[in-house]
Amino acid sequence: MEYSGSHEALTQPVRIELFTNRSQLQAANAISHQCCGPQGVPITLKTLRAAIFTLVPIHRALRGPPNPETASLWPLPGGTLGDFLPKLTELDLSGCLLSRWIDVAEICVQLPWLKSLNLNSNHLRLPLPIYSENPTKSKETALRLRCDVDSEPKSSEQLFSRAFPELQRLLLVRSPFLNWIDLARIMKWVPSLKSLSVAHNELGNLPSGLPEHFVRRFRQLTELDVTQIGITKLDNLFAIIGPSNQLDTVHLNQNDIATFPELPVDDVVSPSDTADHGAQLTKTDPFTPSTWFQSLRTLGLRCTQFEDWQAMRQLLRLPKLEHLLLADCPIMNRTSEQTARQEVIARLPFLSLLNRIEICADERRGAELDYLKRYGALWRSSGGAPLASAPGAGDKSCVSMSSEFANEHPVFSRLCSKYGIPDDGEFKQVTHSLKEGLTSITFVLDYPKTATCPAGVSTAPNVVRRLHGRMTVGHLRMMVRRLFKLPPTVSYDLVVQGERHRKINSEVLLDADTRELGFYCLEDGDVIFVRLHN
Repeated sequence: MEYSGSHEALTQPVRIELFTNRSQLQAANAISHQCCGPQGVPITLKTLRAAIFTLVPIHRALRGPPNPETASLWPLPGGTLGDFLPKLTELDLSGCLLSRWIDVAEICVQLPWLKSLNLNSNHLRLPLPIYSENPTKSKETALRLRCDVDSEPKSSEQLFSRAFPELQRLLLVRSPFLNWIDLARIMKWVPSLKSLSVAHNELGNLPSGLPEHFVRRFRQLTELDVTQIGITKLDNLFAIIGPSNQLDTVHLNQNDIATFPELPVDDVVSPSDTADHGAQLTKTDPFTPSTWFQSLRTLGLRCTQFEDWQAMRQLLRLPKLEHLLLADCPIMNRTSEQTARQEVIARLPFLSLLNRIEICADERRGAELDYLKRYGALWRSSGGAPLASAPGAGDKSCVSMSSEFANEHPVFSRLCSKYGIPDDGEFKQVTHSLKEGLTSITFVLDYPKTATCPAGVSTAPNVVRRLHGRMTVGHLRMMVRRLFKLPPTVSYDLVVQGERHRKINSEVLLDADTRELGFYCLEDGDVIFVRLHN
């Protein structure tokens, strides 16, 4: 540590000994103690595996006199940081006062076994490239704001090339001076890189013509986070990372992405892919696996600008995709959160997690059945119809549909094979209007032919009334008594016979006064016989 206050008299660094006993009476014992005194500090540091210095104002090395006890830890030559920290694999320097990449390299070159490095929220400047021209004095001031013009380019490049030999995880979130060209230089120095995060940087769309080493480094990544970098087109990015067989996780959240590129497929579909899907696949089939992203399991698309479901059609080509982050985009905001979730689940049959919430078997079944009901009417109106072949697992020929409907709903035929073709009544629109919810019923007064009609009873043969399904049988009996002017001494039964019952000469007795008429599934034109007793 070094004190940097306003006391002018303090010119030497302030040494702070860790784990020391402040008692003057026990000073001798503290010095010689192997666990809690100064002698115990090296032993403790040698077991350290992770060091976090978030928001600690580190900006340069402690430079002491050439004494073994106070040897300079940074920078080299003579640095002994690796001797003190032989097991350190994770280093977090986010939000510090580091302003030069060469300072970072001088730390990491002493820790060649470092695996993870966090440099978030640092205004780091790179040295000028080796073959760059020397800036003029008029441009030097402006260039100094984003470049380290004081470091010698050739020696700096040599230091960078050996500073990060084992580094696998690099975080550069909110690095103001970062661009794609600088990122290409940085990745050249990290040969073992597996995880990269450059979120919240104004990088923009990936340019074409980047160096070959940049492509190689990107294709060896297993995790890539490009959240909110200002990218709007994915074509160039996917052309680089798509062929990778190692990429497991990609986060594209908070970017104004409105279209999803077409994922390529092989001209000849392998028999193994056909066997996995239970049906013969062709090149144009939306379920044919793509040659890109063959290992992708997690994809983040939150806060994007997708306005239709065409992206889901492309995601069908990623059979290993298990976890999708999709929310706060126009297509998801058109309906309720629950309906939007069901829509995504039904459209992606291979998904097991959506927005970090597991998809259980019951939820998937409910979402897929609701999907059939939701789009069943559209399927019928667009010319869809069932075929003669019976539905079976993997049988996509059980229904016919228009090309436009098939393009918008590629999973519809497979869901029909799985659950059966939806009946017309299943996707019939349910009305909540009281007037439109009424059913027209014909009442017929029926009394034995051997008996005479009671005095005062209406002789009208048929009476038509519109009834609501929520009316109970008890209320219906009172209405019938008033309708036909039946005296209290007359008893009768209500017997319904619909069109579907006449073919088998079947009647249904309405004998439960508390039951609603909707229970009996009455339809327009059904007849209720008011059958008087002898």
